[in-house]
Amino acid sequence: MFQVTILACYGAAAWLLARVRLAEERSPGSVSPAPGLLVGAAGLLLHSADLVSEFGTSGGSELSIAGVASVVGWLVALTALLAALKPRFRGLAAVLLPLAGILALAPLGQALTAPANTTRPDWELRAHILMSVTAYSLLSLGAVIAVLVALQDRALRARKTAGWTRILPPLETMENVLFLTIHVGFLVLTLALFSGLFFVDDLFAQHLAHKAILSIIAWGVFGILLLGRWQFGWRGRKAVRWVITGYMVLLLAYFGSRLILELVLGRQWG
Repeated sequence: MFQVTILACYGAAAWLLARVRLAEERSPGSVSPAPGLLVGAAGLLLHSADLVSEFGTSGGSELSIAGVASVVGWLVALTALLAALKPRFRGLAAVLLPLAGILALAPLGQALTAPANTTRPDWELRAHILMSVTAYSLLSLGAVIAVLVALQDRALRARKTAGWTRILPPLETMENVLFLTIHVGFLVLTLALFSGLFFVDDLFAQHLAHKAILSIIAWGVFGILLLGRWQFGWRGRKAVRWVITGYMVLLLAYFGSRLILELVLGRQWG
């Protein structure tokens, strides 16, 4: 059972990296991060194999709820392991990897893709789907980091620097990572929306017009956040509120539509 093994690998890697991060506070270089990175990489390879195997055999071009969750988990794990190459981000990686493992469990009760279509979608539609899922994954990662920033800010205000938050990078660094993630996610979401307008036939005439409308609203929320950051230096709690608001709208746009279609109507979009 791939998913359980993936969760175990990510969990073990998180524990090993957290141990390294705490040891570095006392004696830098005393504990090697190699075991944690190797175990995490093994989990990522298994995760990749699981996704490739499913996509290669199902023939479905449209991801299910479980498929999107698993892809988001894969991107979170990849980002965490790349971040863990730098000592100051190993604590952040230790927090993100268990989340990636939980998301990897999503396919246990559901297929990753929709049933195969009788006609293979054009490359334009496939590119649109890829950009949409990538944007959603990046903004999901941004939302997770925003929650961590909020918890870290609360701990600092309460002067409680002990506990798990101490393994995270400094708050200013976390905010920089947050906005970098949102910038990239916003760019990919912009490309996804424009590709949808050009490549998806009658986008606003389909039974999921509200999906497009909510996605545009989420795009506007993230755009205002980035403009506020650039013009007025928004940060801290205000930035976190805007990130969570935008993500909740995007969550409703995607998963709200999926829940209604897949679980209630038994249909797929595409």
